[in-house]
Formats: sequence, C-alpha cells, structure tokens
Amino acid sequence: MATQLDKDITRVSTVTVEDREVLVTLTEDQKVSLKLKGLKKGEVSISIQDLYNQLSGSKETASNDGPKRTSKEFVSLHDLRSQVMISSNLDYASKTVFEKIIVDLIKGI
Repeated sequence: MATQLDKDITRVSTVTVEDREVLVTLTEDQKVSLKLKGLKKGEVSISIQDLYNQLSGSKETASNDGPKRTSKEFVSLHDLRSQVMISSNLDYASKTVFEKIIVDLIKGI
C-alpha cells in the first residue's frame, strides 16, 4: 500500500552518470530531484505533475516553471534541444538544421 509523500525521500540509483551514482529525491513539495552523488552543485528538479504531463504527452501544465536547474553553470544538450524544438520563433527548416548540429555534438561526446 502506498503512503502519502509528506517528507523527502532520497534513494541512490544503480545508474551511474560520469562515474557517479545518481541521488533521486521525491520531495515533500511534490517534486522529483536528481543529483550526482558527491557534488554540491548540478541538482535538477521538476514538479511531479509537470513530469507526468511531459511523459504522458498531456498539454496541461501545472506551472510555467518546467524543469529547474539549481546550478546555472551549464545547459544540457537535452534542455537546449527541447527548448529549440518547442520554440515557435523558429521555422521547421531551422529546427532541422539545429537538430543535426545537436546530433553531431552528441555523437562526438
């Protein structure tokens, strides 16, 4: 039987990123937070409702916040790619050129 999420719960994932384990936290304020173990910066979080809506393809959003990064030191290729694809300021041809650039960057990593 499931219990209410009324306090933070943190677990260490078996997945490693950059040779570090990933800490997964479900927070009391109804967010999912991910952080690489041993680092003070670089935590990312998203509300549970926004995450569900994104994964299910629902157009409904709980807030305009979206995923939040606690460190502004870098932008992930995924975040950049997502923002460009949902942007209404770029035409389809520009988006496809940008997508090719991102794919080439990912292959080079």
